[in-house]
Amino acid sequence: MMDLLQVFFEQPDCRCLDQLVLLQLKAFFLGFSDFLRRNPRRRPHEAGSDRANGLFSDFMHLVADTYMSQRKVAYYASKLSVSSKYLGQIVVQKTGLMPKTIIDHYVVLQLEFLLRTSSMTVKEIAWNYHFADASFFCRYFKSHTGLTPHDYRRKVLAGEVSRRGNGQTEKD
Repeated sequence: MMDLLQVFFEQPDCRCLDQLVLLQLKAFFLGFSDFLRRNPRRRPHEAGSDRANGLFSDFMHLVADTYMSQRKVAYYASKLSVSSKYLGQIVVQKTGLMPKTIIDHYVVLQLEFLLRTSSMTVKEIAWNYHFADASFFCRYFKSHTGLTPHDYRRKVLAGEVSRRGNGQTEKD
């Protein structure tokens, strides 16, 4: 798979590279959660490992399905019929990250892709992602990337933002 991606990286006029990378990240996250569900690590202190793996997998699938409209851990916990605290324990156990961090990382990846590939205005993106307004969307995006959506888009067009996104420049 990496050899195939390398072929695309070597083509200077490849316009689908951002989409390929985003789809690979999605496949990785979903594959990782499925792997954990199918291959539980049995440890004496891990009670209910099958349930934990299933819950984590369900959480990752739910994030992938509802990231545009839901960014609160309480929503996901409610949908999974567990408390926010229990969901947090499971997600931290599996990834070392809090559920909110995973949700935000996934949303930001999607937003970066959208800013790179679409001509939607910031206001339209804010509306589609159910932010209260464009100002709140800009603050959310900047808090996670260090750049406003306008600055991010400008740097992408200027070639200053790496394909990895998150505001990191090629020089960083």
